[in-house]
Amino acid sequence: MYHESVNDKIGGKKLTVTYCPLCNSAIVFNRKLTYKGKEYMLDFGVSGMLRKSDLVMWDRQTQSWWQQLTGEALSGKLKGAQLDIVPSSIVSLNSFLDTYLRGKVLSTVTDGSARTI
Repeated sequence: MYHESVNDKIGGKKLTVTYCPLCNSAIVFNRKLTYKGKEYMLDFGVSGMLRKSDLVMWDRQTQSWWQQLTGEALSGKLKGAQLDIVPSSIVSLNSFLDTYLRGKVLSTVTDGSARTI
């Protein structure tokens, strides 16, 4: 519940993992976007706003606002653009730990003292 948007790189692909606690939706997007012939590498954060009871994200590069459930830019320079959704799934922590023995879990600890489970 602490991390609603995380920018990361997995297997060389730059992704944003999003989670809306209000509607319990987790969606992963490719941060690389080509729109109107121009390429962007976007970093996302949370705007603090909701639309249709869903999280509204914003990108740091253009200040555009994005609907979390659809990946569509709602306003700003990239209005109308569509992020590519990356297939993902929600699993329990136990299932994750059983499947990915060396997996890392994002922590609420931000002082560097968090450990790998």
